[in-house]
Amino acid sequence: MSAAKLIFKPIPSIVPAVKDNLITHEKVTLGKSLFFVRGYRRAGLLAATRAITLGLAG
Repeated sequence: MSAAKLIFKPIPSIVPAVKDNLITHEKVTLGKSLFFVRGYRRAGLLAATRAITLGLAG
C-alpha cells in the first residue's frame, strides 16, 4: 500500500482549470447528460456509468 501511495495521488476535490477551456454551465450540463446516456451500448460503446465503476477501482 505504501508503494501505491508514492505513485498515486488522491483525486482532487476541485477540478483544476484548463487554460483556454473555461468551465461553463452548458459544459457541465452536457457532461452530466452524457455521463448517464445508455444508448452508446447499441453503438458498441459503453456509457460512462457502465465503463467507470468506482467501487471496482474504475
